[in-house]
Amino acid sequence: MKISLLRILAVSVALAASGCASTGLGDVNVTAYRDMRSAHWVWWGADPEKLSQALGRVRASKQQRALDGYWDLQATYGPGHWTYEFNQLGVDAEAQAQRLERTSDPVAAARLYHEASVYFGLAKYPYIVRDAAERQAYARQMETYLKSWQLAGYEVVVIESQWKGKRVRGLLHMPRQASAPRTSMPLVLATNGIDVFSAEFGPFARDMVDRGVAFFAFDIPGTGLNSELKLEPDFDQLHLVFLERLLATGKFNPGQVGLVGISFGGNAVVKLAVAQPSRFAAVLNICGPLHDVFVASVSRVAYVERMYRDALTDRWKLERADPISLAKNARGFSLVEQGVLTPTAQTPVPILNLNAAGDYVATESDMRLAARASKRGFIVFSGKDDHCPQDRAADMPKAAAWLAGEVVR
Repeated sequence: MKISLLRILAVSVALAASGCASTGLGDVNVTAYRDMRSAHWVWWGADPEKLSQALGRVRASKQQRALDGYWDLQATYGPGHWTYEFNQLGVDAEAQAQRLERTSDPVAAARLYHEASVYFGLAKYPYIVRDAAERQAYARQMETYLKSWQLAGYEVVVIESQWKGKRVRGLLHMPRQASAPRTSMPLVLATNGIDVFSAEFGPFARDMVDRGVAFFAFDIPGTGLNSELKLEPDFDQLHLVFLERLLATGKFNPGQVGLVGISFGGNAVVKLAVAQPSRFAAVLNICGPLHDVFVASVSRVAYVERMYRDALTDRWKLERADPISLAKNARGFSLVEQGVLTPTAQTPVPILNLNAAGDYVATESDMRLAARASKRGFIVFSGKDDHCPQDRAADMPKAAAWLAGEVVR
């Protein structure tokens, strides 16, 4: 079996689907192009039965594949095509939400708009090719996501700024009026990885705002709303650009600012905790790779899966996805190579590191590096031998409670 990218390069949020399982296509060696994350998608808001049925339709399709060996890459758009099947689920959920909205049931409508946003998000996943159907799915994901929050009684606004000559954007989620004062409010800035975007924090964002903490989610460079940018080792500076933009509004307390980084996003928040300790009250690093996987050998990178080669090429704006280019570019993201995580580096900022034991992307060694770099560094493992904590339904509310408790002190 090929070596998974999740054991090589820190660029995803779950263990890739095995290339050995039968797919119903008559070839036991057929595998998935995409990283299959059913448990994550259900936590995010997908209905388990609808999800299973859609995956089954994609897997069972007899239509020609765009690339041989990948059951989820049907060549023509229509039944059995990944984007088509999840678009249909999104359209159905959105239609149900609209009917409920017209019948004055905004709470139920909000839930269905959120579910629709999940399906539209899956329809565009991993958002590399960006054909017309994927672009439309992404636009509808954002529309239904915003609608779900607004119907539920929350204020969500798009915040813009400039960085490296490009427009950058993120989503500011505000607590309800009764949950927090409208000025001097605690604030959390949050990022995901290279194929999970700002509208995909799922219940975590709701947990934060319901605790009276404003939640600003934005995409790392090269992804989502910020896809025009190149993902480079200094991407932590985008956090500071947004922080200054938000603090300038006068709504937020500069002494009550927290950070969340999931997967690739964790790299930046650990760096900021060490390099900019006076700016942040607490940092939550969820399965963020810091060093080990960024110094992988070329021979190991040669076995990375196709989706991740494509994603890295796109996010890093590389001309080629060859192992030499990938390995060379990855090295710059190591916080050890950057001189951030040194043997003597230690920050007063508390850092909670949440991950699965045995993660080959954000290794246990990386978790120990981050914990040692803080005077209040903690490690919590949930599950094992996978990338990122496995029981998000239980883990994420606890993480939200810890972070909210730290920033509102």
